[in-house]
Formats: sequence, C-alpha cells, structure tokens
Amino acid sequence: MSGPFGATPDPSGVPLNPRTAVLRCTLGPRAGEIVGLEAMNLVFGRSSPVLAPVDVDLASYETSSPGVTSRRHAELSWESGRLVVRDLGSSNGTYVNDARLEPVGAERISEPHPLGRGDRLRFANVEFEIIEE
Repeated sequence: MSGPFGATPDPSGVPLNPRTAVLRCTLGPRAGEIVGLEAMNLVFGRSSPVLAPVDVDLASYETSSPGVTSRRHAELSWESGRLVVRDLGSSNGTYVNDARLEPVGAERISEPHPLGRGDRLRFANVEFEIIEE
C-alpha cells in the first residue's frame, strides 16, 4: 500500500533508526555521498555567509543552474520516533517521490510528511534517497 505521496512502506514494519538512516545523493557531482540523519533537526538550503548557516548546503550538490534559491528550503526532523520532512516555504518546492509538499497558512510551511526507506527527496534539482547503512 502506498500513501498519497507514493511512499514505499517498509515491509518489515521496523521504523527507521536515527543512527543508521542516511540520505544518499543520487544525482550530480556528489552522487553517492551520504548525509547522516542522527541529528534531531537538519535544515537544508543555500548557505549564506551573512545569515545563519544551514546544516546541509544544497548548492554544493546541484546538477545545474538555476537550482536551490531558498536559504531555508526544508527541514528533516525526528518526531515521535519517525523521520518527517517539511518544506519551509521554499521557492522551488520540496518533493517526496515526485509529489510536491503543499504549503499551508501564511508562512507557507508544509505539514510534516513521514518518510521511510526508499523514499526519494528532491529539493529543486538535488535528489536524495533514504537508505539504512
């Protein structure tokens, strides 16, 4: 069974583990590189020397231009033992398995969307897959 975003449910029913779940870059100059998910919250976006830095600078992962334009594009966090993603009102949107997370309210931040093994996240032209090592 798949949800509205085509999420691939884990057939084992075992939730992701923050110590072993990682994002693997699937496109571009850093394809194959891993981003650990053990932190409680990770902000993804375009880093700025003037403003507060992001945890993952998506500019270094881009495959072409224009790409990620938002300084604070999306956030991954662990909530009640589940990994979720929120779009933070980005210009180009956050996609889970090719479905865009819809912004809500005046702040245009999406509702948290649960993630599982095999899900693909796309931020503009940067794509990652959730795996466990």
